[in-house]
Amino acid sequence: MSLPGRVYTLGWLLLGLGFATLEGLALADADPGDTLSEHVWWLLALHPTAWWLALGLAAWAVRHLFFKKV
Repeated sequence: MSLPGRVYTLGWLLLGLGFATLEGLALADADPGDTLSEHVWWLLALHPTAWWLALGLAAWAVRHLFFKKV
């Protein structure tokens, strides 16, 4: 693996660790409106267009993660 590839790998690992830490703290705190899922539901409740954006993002993620060209 080249140096830039290792930098990106380290970056993604740090991002995942940061997310897990933040979400873990939010779950332990148990206040309303502090977890990622509560923020997502709040955004989806704002406007019907948000559902279309979420559907598009989900479709992109499935295509990107599970049907990668080799």
